[in-house]
Amino acid sequence: MLRTNRPWGNPSSLSFFKEHRNSVEEAYPSELHFLEKVVPQVQSVLDVGCAAGGLYPVFKKYNPRLHYEGADVIPEMIENARKKFPRLSFHLVGGAALPFEDNSREMVFSSGLFHLIDHYEAYLQDLYRVARRFLLVDFRVHSEATRCSEMWVAFGGVERKEELKVPYYVLNMGDYLRMLTRLKPSPGKIDIYGYPGKVSANTKENIPDVLFLFANIEKGAGRTAWPEISLHITPKPQGGVG
Repeated sequence: MLRTNRPWGNPSSLSFFKEHRNSVEEAYPSELHFLEKVVPQVQSVLDVGCAAGGLYPVFKKYNPRLHYEGADVIPEMIENARKKFPRLSFHLVGGAALPFEDNSREMVFSSGLFHLIDHYEAYLQDLYRVARRFLLVDFRVHSEATRCSEMWVAFGGVERKEELKVPYYVLNMGDYLRMLTRLKPSPGKIDIYGYPGKVSANTKENIPDVLFLFANIEKGAGRTAWPEISLHITPKPQGGVG
């Protein structure tokens, strides 16, 4: 088991994701920015790090005919998701690589995951491998050197114990863009949207001037050596950070 897996199975985490992050109102503005545009274009989506499947109603709002699947590394999260949505497919995965064929899901989505794992670059390539058209994924980025802090997975005032720590990565902007452009095969287009935000209150260090960036990476099937890249940073929207 990866060191980032265990903390997410604690009772405060399970309770939070069972009760929250399950409506358009609780979705982040950066998520909605792309979901409303991309989801109507696809017929299937794999939600990696789906927790209790709470974002399923958000996907369905934008495409009622969408075939949704979820994947997570925490058995209790998958159990909760299957209880809430018994007709849907939820996959328990190992966390190092996805057990799905290349280009097998039209869209792969992952939110709130990649800044909390050590193997973010290799895992990004693996999700991109599975996506046939679009990969939507978020990172934390700033202008300084790439930095790894720690965060406690402790919701609702739960004590910050050592066993509840996970890494918290904030990438250098140049490192972030290089990582995206190095994906194989070369993306056809990378559309990035985000805004300034504060790191979690449960983060060990207060890291200033962080951007919360969501990227829609469109597969280009090797059409060009360099993808078309757009970057839109807006003042922080009302209603939370993404």
